[in-house]
Amino acid sequence: MHALQIYSVIGRNDGEEGAKKLKHIYETIGFGEVERHCIVAMAQTTDENVLKSFFKYAVED
Repeated sequence: MHALQIYSVIGRNDGEEGAKKLKHIYETIGFGEVERHCIVAMAQTTDENVLKSFFKYAVED
């Protein structure tokens, strides 16, 4: 299984807790490809509140 697929499953299915995990990976990994995977995965959430939070983090902050 590809890393993006794994991160995407977390982003879609693990809600706010998954978003926190992906954000932590994004902020600490220091490797561009993994950072991109985390951003794509965080945007795949089905929870509207988590999506709003991600938008604020990615665009406004």
